[in-house]
Amino acid sequence: MTGIHQLLMTNFAAAAGGGVVATGGNEVKTVGSFKYHVFTGNGTLNVSAGGTINVISIGGGGGGGIDASGGGGAGEVDILTELTVSAETAYTIVVGAGGVSSGRGGTSEVSSLLTTLGGGNGAGNNGVSTTGGSGGGASYNKAASAGNGANTGRGGDGYGGTPYAGGGGGGASSIGGNVNVAARKGGTGGEGLALTAMDTNLAFANFTSFSEANSGIVASGGGGGSNDGSSVGGDPGTGGGQGGSGSGNAPRSSPHGYGGDAASFGSGGGGSGWPGGAAGDGKSGLVIIRYAA
Repeated sequence: MTGIHQLLMTNFAAAAGGGVVATGGNEVKTVGSFKYHVFTGNGTLNVSAGGTINVISIGGGGGGGIDASGGGGAGEVDILTELTVSAETAYTIVVGAGGVSSGRGGTSEVSSLLTTLGGGNGAGNNGVSTTGGSGGGASYNKAASAGNGANTGRGGDGYGGTPYAGGGGGGASSIGGNVNVAARKGGTGGEGLALTAMDTNLAFANFTSFSEANSGIVASGGGGGSNDGSSVGGDPGTGGGQGGSGSGNAPRSSPHGYGGDAASFGSGGGGSGWPGGAAGDGKSGLVIIRYAA
């Protein structure tokens, strides 16, 4: 009788409200006139009554590069994409992983309905940065890669000489900064986007999945790493928003400089200094599904 009762209640809710009925996610909450399913990791949206949903999807941030190199690019951001889901259907949700040192960010997916690119990795040791969502910052002596997705930015260019330094990773709302040669500073990461600018209900005070650090600004680029190669220190590039900061050190014989890890969803890690310090990791993405409560 319990199963029959649950089925009758589900059918009644669908008939009365005429809207979506679903389960799944790391946090499910009704705020205002919308119900939200927040996926901070992989999962399944189980739909018992179909209809229209809106999706905010963020790809994983790219990792920073190694050796006075570029910051990781931010993941692509799809904002309130409208999708139709069917009754009695399970939809696989994939949250893109953050790129580890010198690795690209992972792709976020809502089954086969929506794909959101991860960020490009920062270039390492005179290598070439990759594109993705936002482009990763370039290594020294290199030009950076462009962004390929929605709400993405190009990475910043590197510089070889004084200093040897990498560009900042691209962010969701601005491109990554080029190396500041006069200041001997790695490129600044591109700025991200506020979740509350996409939906005012997505304040960290409303959801335990969020914190001020990881939901205030998402999808920021990582800062570039720097090494002056002289007695004057190469300064790190600053991450955009909550992107990872780069590292800097001087001269080349100094201890390793380690890039900072990204703090907010879909943001890129910082590039490392010289020689060979680990670069910062990108932060994993995010998928939020909402529909009329």
